[in-house]
Amino acid sequence: MPHASGRRYRMTRTKATLVTIPTLSTDRLVMRPLRSSDAPGFVTIWSDTEFTRYIGGRCDPDSVWHAMAGNIGCWALTGVGPWAVVERATGDLVGRAGLWTEPGWPGIEAVWFIRRDRWGRGYAREAGTAAISWVFAERPELAEVISVILPENTASVRVAERLGMTCARLQWLHGEEHAVYAISRAAWFDRLAGAVPRGVAEQPAVAAGPARPPHLTPAHITPAHPTPAYGTPVHTTPAHSTSTHSST
Repeated sequence: MPHASGRRYRMTRTKATLVTIPTLSTDRLVMRPLRSSDAPGFVTIWSDTEFTRYIGGRCDPDSVWHAMAGNIGCWALTGVGPWAVVERATGDLVGRAGLWTEPGWPGIEAVWFIRRDRWGRGYAREAGTAAISWVFAERPELAEVISVILPENTASVRVAERLGMTCARLQWLHGEEHAVYAISRAAWFDRLAGAVPRGVAEQPAVAAGPARPPHLTPAHITPAHPTPAYGTPVHTTPAHSTSTHSST
């Protein structure tokens, strides 16, 4: 093919990688794929210094957009990732939650980033329950799910404990020592079998996950998923596909 300079070059095409990101629905939340229109809402959420106290992250529009692109990239590269979390009653964007992993990470992690004016409502636990139930159903080989939390982030430690996780070890990640909380597949399904009703008052929960926000999806939806703990049903529907080219 001729170039403007008069030189010829060869062009090849690489088929894009298509990944289906499901939408999860719980009693009070919809966990759906991120959209470009979410960026202003995330800028507002990440502008709250109390919200970012243990997770960091820049709140300028460019940084938020790049973080969102990374979130979607996590789905494309690993088959798991975070969702945008929407409050069913109001339609408001209330945060980001779901799953995360990266090279060198200690496992598939459940993460939750709920905006501060919705703390104390149990949204972090509800989203975490949906995400963990989904990934165990999607990946029969997965032995455990983890959460990586700074030890001083006591509110997120409480969420992890309410999800049945226990501190498995301390690990140096992203330049800091983190507590790695974990729950095994067997322990999770034991909890589901003995699900207890929601209703215990929650303490405010800040974000869990890497000390930076996840720079921030699997392809097959099983026809039926277990009912998650605390009596919160999860309904799964395929919702969106994103494509990523093999070269960047």
